[in-house]
Amino acid sequence: MIDESTNVFGINLKRMMKSKNITQVELSKVIGITQPLLSVYITGKSKPNIYKAYAMAEYIGCSIDELMREPMDQKEKGETNANN
Repeated sequence: MIDESTNVFGINLKRMMKSKNITQVELSKVIGITQPLLSVYITGKSKPNIYKAYAMAEYIGCSIDELMREPMDQKEKGETNANN
C-alpha cells in the first residue's frame, strides 16, 4: 500500500479531476498516455515526467505546484499528529 504522504501528486490529481468532472479516459487521451498508466500515477505507484505533469496541469487548469504540494489541511493534520 502506498503511503498518502508519498502520493501527494496522485491524491491532488484525483481530487482536481473529480472537481472538473474529468475522467481518466479523457485525460489520458488528451496527454497521450494509456488509462492504465494514468491510474498508476493516481495510485502513486509511479510519477509522470515533468512534461506529462505539465500537460495534466494545463488541461485540468491548475499549476504543477498545485499538483505537487501537500494541501494545507494535510500539513495541519501532520503537525497535529506530530504533537500528540
